[in-house]
Amino acid sequence: MQVYWASLFILPKKVIDQVEQNLRRFLWTGTEMKKSGAKVAWKDVTLPKEVGGLGIKKVSEWNLAANFKHLWNLIQPHSKSPWVQWVKINLLKRKHLWEIKRPPECSWIWGKLLKLRDRFKTLVQHIVGNGMSTSLWFDQWLPEGSIWDRMGERVIYDSGLPREATVSSIIQSSKWCWPIANSPHLMDLKENMPANPCANNPDQVRWLPSSSGVFTICSAWNCIRTRNQKTNWWRFPNSIPTCSFVLWMAIREKLNTQDRILSYGGIPSMSCVFCAQPVESHDHLFFQCIFTKELWLHLLARCELVWIEDNWQHTIEWARTKLCGKTLKHYIGKLVFSITVYTIWLERNRRTFAHEHKDMPRLITDIQNLVKGRLMGARGFPRSTMHLRLQSMWGLHDGIYI
Repeated sequence: MQVYWASLFILPKKVIDQVEQNLRRFLWTGTEMKKSGAKVAWKDVTLPKEVGGLGIKKVSEWNLAANFKHLWNLIQPHSKSPWVQWVKINLLKRKHLWEIKRPPECSWIWGKLLKLRDRFKTLVQHIVGNGMSTSLWFDQWLPEGSIWDRMGERVIYDSGLPREATVSSIIQSSKWCWPIANSPHLMDLKENMPANPCANNPDQVRWLPSSSGVFTICSAWNCIRTRNQKTNWWRFPNSIPTCSFVLWMAIREKLNTQDRILSYGGIPSMSCVFCAQPVESHDHLFFQCIFTKELWLHLLARCELVWIEDNWQHTIEWARTKLCGKTLKHYIGKLVFSITVYTIWLERNRRTFAHEHKDMPRLITDIQNLVKGRLMGARGFPRSTMHLRLQSMWGLHDGIYI
C-alpha cells in the first residue's frame, strides 16, 4: 500500500485516517486492534529514527511524495509514458503545466495534482543546453524562478514571442539574443542573464532534493516530512527488533511502570517486584534496583565496560558516548544494553502478571544466548587480545574475525 496505492492518486483524508488508525491499533494492541493502549503519540511514532521515531512513514506525507512523481513525469521533455501523452493531449491541450488554471469541472484526481504544483515547482530546476525543450516563460530555468511567475503576461506581449516559445528562441551562436524592445521587464532580463548556454548539449530537468538530480519518492518525502531535532540515541536500537522497541519505549519513559500507572488511578501495590522497595519507576528499574543493578554490573564486567551509577537518563547518555565505537566490545555493549532492558521488562511482567520468576543465573544465560544468536552472522572484526577475551567470555565462534 505504501508504494503502489499511495502513488496512484491523492488518497482521500478519510481513507488516510482509517489506514493510520489501523496501523496505530496494530502497533499497540496487535491483532486485537483495540482503540485504547497507545503509549506514544502517533506524530512521534511516525518520525524518522534519527529524530526519535520508529521510522513508520505518515501515509499523508508519503502519498504526497509519491504523487510528485506524476508531476515529474509530466515535465520530462521526451517522456514516452502513455499516461503523460494522454494528459498532454486531453488535459493540457498544448498549454504548459505551470500556466493552466484548475478547470471547474475537472476530475478530482487531476484537481489534486494541480494543487501540488506550487510545492513541486520549487524543487525542480531546468538546466539549459540548446534550449529546445525548456519553456522560455514558464519553466524554472533562471535562478529567480520562471519569468511568467515574476513578471506576468505583459512581458510575453512586449517580447513579441509566442507563449509556446522555448529558450532556444533567444539563443543564437551559443549566446543570448533577446528581441529588441523598450519593455523595462525585458531590459531587466537582458541585464541579469546567466552565463552563455552550452548549446551543444540537450536540456536537462534536475530534481534539487537529490544529489543525482534524479527524482525519487524518498527524496521527495524528505522534503515534505515533519522536521524535528536529531536525538542523541537513535543508533542504539540496532539489535533484535523486539528488544529495540522496548528500549525505545524505555528511553522515552513510556513503559507502564508503577509510578506511571499511579498517575492513572490507584493500584494495590507500589513495590518493586525484584527488591520490594517502593516505588517502581524507570530510574529504579534501570538500574537503581539492587537486583537489576547486580545483573547489569555482571553483564558490563563481561563486556569490559565501566558504568558510573546514576539515573536512567544519564545512563542513556553514558550508552550514547561509550558504545558508539565499531569494535567487538562496542558491538556487544550495544546488544547487551538493549537486550538487558528488554529482559528486565519481560521478567518484571512475568513476575507481576504470571507470578513466575527466573533467578539471576537463568536471566544471564538468556541474555548471553540472545547475544550469541545475534552475533552468529557478525563478521569482519580484527583478531586482537581484547577480542579474544570477549570471544571466550561470550562463547562466540571464530568466524567473527577477518
